[in-house]
Amino acid sequence: MPVYVPRDLDADLRTAITAAERQGGLVLLVGSSSVGKTRALFEAVNVQRRFDQAISVLRQCADVGDMNATDRLAGLLAAQGRIDELRRRADAGDGYAADRLAGLLVERGCLDEAVTVLRPSVDAGDTNAISRLADLLAERGCVDEAISVLRQRAEAGDGYAAHRLADLLVTQGRADELQAEVHAGTYGASDRLVMLARGEPAITREDPVRDQRT
Repeated sequence: MPVYVPRDLDADLRTAITAAERQGGLVLLVGSSSVGKTRALFEAVNVQRRFDQAISVLRQCADVGDMNATDRLAGLLAAQGRIDELRRRADAGDGYAADRLAGLLVERGCLDEAVTVLRPSVDAGDTNAISRLADLLAERGCVDEAISVLRQRAEAGDGYAAHRLADLLVTQGRADELQAEVHAGTYGASDRLVMLARGEPAITREDPVRDQRT
């Protein structure tokens, strides 16, 4: 069989096949004779079969506690748009699934639902969820709520949340509150206060942070 030359329609075709498999229906590919419709369908089904096999293997490993597999499974489910399985895994306490699900919901404009999905992971101390939730709240204009979320985690001893809290106070120009955090001994607040005094931007994405998911 000749080497397959990828086509612009391949991704959309795989998406349509996946939707038809889950929801029922047919995929009809229309085009002139001898332009490669059959081969494109064959390749799309073959690729989707490999995705399904990979998901099956990763799911088995994730379900016995393999965190690397859990992370990769969430990413693959998100790439395949499998929101229902991501939601089930998130509801069961999978922080990786919650993070990916929130990302998909944000892309679809469902910010309120994304916030709801992230809250259990935030309560569990998931650093990625804390950062994403704070960003979502701030983007919605709920800055005080974002600060409250971060402050609660910081007061519980979460160093990453303390850094994010100080950063958010800098970006919002809340010098008095930042000064209060310095007096309270909030980790990173003094450095951020100096940055604010110098007019330097907060650094939120460059800070080295270890993944604290469990």
